[in-house]
Amino acid sequence: MAGTTFCDVSELCNILNQYTRLSRLPKLNYLCLIDARAKGQYNASHIITARNTK
Repeated sequence: MAGTTFCDVSELCNILNQYTRLSRLPKLNYLCLIDARAKGQYNASHIITARNTK
């Protein structure tokens, strides 16, 4: 897919938190993460606030 970058869960967390002292991910209104992977992959590893689409 052109223009799409894939990364693992820990890498995404690091990217989202690199400019702040405290993580804002637990705040429900901060960011809506949609995980489009298969349910098995989502269950194996995902950011706790992410929602699975499948």
